[in-house]
Amino acid sequence: MSSNEITLTVIGLGSPLMGDDGVGLEVAHRLKHEELPGSVEVLSAGTPGIDLIDMITNRERVIIVDAVKINEMNPSYGRAVDESSKDFVFIEPESIRKKEIDASVHEMGLDTTLILMRTLKMDLSNVTIIGIPIRSAEQVRGLSKEAEKKANKVTEHILTLIKEMRK
Repeated sequence: MSSNEITLTVIGLGSPLMGDDGVGLEVAHRLKHEELPGSVEVLSAGTPGIDLIDMITNRERVIIVDAVKINEMNPSYGRAVDESSKDFVFIEPESIRKKEIDASVHEMGLDTTLILMRTLKMDLSNVTIIGIPIRSAEQVRGLSKEAEKKANKVTEHILTLIKEMRK
């Protein structure tokens, strides 16, 4: 299938060596094992830094799935999908603010990359971020049981979105 026929790109971010930080990659992994329409592309991007710009640019619709540390969350950073569970939040790229921009393009995070794209007047209207709250990112392989449950819920939510796109 040519890239012109892709209508949705799902990008999983995170580090598999940092415990729950790898939850975005886990969602991408689970989606890759589903029977998806040819119009859906799933990328396991890891920690792409500035290369994320190429993954977002010229895509019809993009969903980025990444871990969000609970202590970084506040009401203006995202809106909870399910207020009772707080399993995941939708975050609009325009809502991401950072006081200081990293001077190096090495290890650029999602927030810095999106701020750079906005500064360069790049269109982010096609991008939705699903943030999965985590308590910590420690050097350990594998996800906690809590992060596994959240990965399941996000995977189910994205599969529902894909089914709705087909209608």
